[in-house]
Amino acid sequence: MDDGSMRILNDILSDVLTRGGENPAISYSEKGEEYSLSFLELYKKAKALAGWMTENLSKGIGIGILGDNCAEWIIIYFAALFSGNMAVLMDKTARGEALRLEAELSGASVFFTGKDYRSILSEACGEAECYTFEQMEALCGAQEGSFALSDDAPAIVFFSSGTTGRQKAVMIKRKQLGERLILNRNAFSYPKENLLVLPLYHSYGQDVAMGTLFQGKCLYLSKSQKYFLRDIKAKKPAMLSLVPSQAEMLLDFQDKEDEKSLLTHIMLASAKVEEPLKLRMKKQDIKHIALYGSSESGTVSVGEEDEISSGFAGRILDGFEIRLSDADLSGAGEIFIKSPGRFSSYLGAEEEAAKVLSGDWIRTGDIGRIDEGNRLFITGRAKNVIILPNGEKISPELIEEKLLEISGIFECMVFEKDGRLAVEIYAKESGREAIGAGIRRINAGLSLYQQINEVVFRDEPFEKTTLGKKKR
Repeated sequence: MDDGSMRILNDILSDVLTRGGENPAISYSEKGEEYSLSFLELYKKAKALAGWMTENLSKGIGIGILGDNCAEWIIIYFAALFSGNMAVLMDKTARGEALRLEAELSGASVFFTGKDYRSILSEACGEAECYTFEQMEALCGAQEGSFALSDDAPAIVFFSSGTTGRQKAVMIKRKQLGERLILNRNAFSYPKENLLVLPLYHSYGQDVAMGTLFQGKCLYLSKSQKYFLRDIKAKKPAMLSLVPSQAEMLLDFQDKEDEKSLLTHIMLASAKVEEPLKLRMKKQDIKHIALYGSSESGTVSVGEEDEISSGFAGRILDGFEIRLSDADLSGAGEIFIKSPGRFSSYLGAEEEAAKVLSGDWIRTGDIGRIDEGNRLFITGRAKNVIILPNGEKISPELIEEKLLEISGIFECMVFEKDGRLAVEIYAKESGREAIGAGIRRINAGLSLYQQINEVVFRDEPFEKTTLGKKKR
């Protein structure tokens, strides 16, 4: 390694993995058997595979990783970084054109996949150079290897759709990734053994996985959401990091099982967690840990919620700056973030990145406020703000929060129609009359321009993003 800046990221990774020694780093179940991998074993396997990459692959390429959560996924991720290549974290739910677009945007030319995803990749990307996770052991070289790259070399690529559904390749450079990993280590104290249900290809899953490993603690892997209830029952963790839809599934499961769980905390990463879900957690003596961030910024705020508060998103972490643009009389404004671990660009869509980056600041599109305790609260999305013909501005999320307190409403979405507010509701069909009465009660306590004037019922839940947020 000739380049000093190259050593910055690699030395960070080497220090974490070697310092963990023989302590378990990864634990997982496979066909009913329990397996584990120590920090040193993880380090040696990653360095050996990095040696093969430097000997056999072109330099500075994108290496796509596609598959379920598993030890091999993490080994390949570290090997790509150790070898100075770019780890491309591919969405395992993508198919066909969406998967082909991920490869095209990132420029990935070599792929590692789980065996169940090999044919899916072939259908999308043709005769791409591909190796399965099962082949990884045979590929590992006898010597370590890497080559010189500057801080400005790409390190990883995430794929994010945000709330728009438009696919974006979020690229982070080596220096920024090193900064993000260090910040993330100090973001939250994870329990000794943390069960990861979240997909490793997503930035939220990455933050939890790397945060756990960087604290020298064991990361227990759940293969996918399909198996997470089984894994929770077997492992009995004290804490889980989930998206809201997974938390609802878990609470339904525990209600059905009717047995006391050892679970005490659930971390939820969402711009805004609905109050009914928080109340359900409280009823089962589970405390809510809020986490706020993005692929573009990394984790920005995290914290345990003492009392249920609308929009609570945790305390702002050291190392981050937040400013609120065009704040209203309540102090709420659009959130801009300055993060040392910020993303560098959207590959293939630099004009889109220019809309998000303002110098060193990231424009989030979220509306929020900060209290005297440096706690962040999310009140809505800037793009969702409804401007009525009379000039009044309304955050639909605030009205939706009130509506969700009505028994029988599962989901709702407020929108503007002919200059007035309307709402679309997914609810129990048998409770529609009571829902109408509940809306009239809410309207009675609102200004005329805030009142709901039309109700539309739907038969299916709203379409969601990968984080369980409604697509508007």
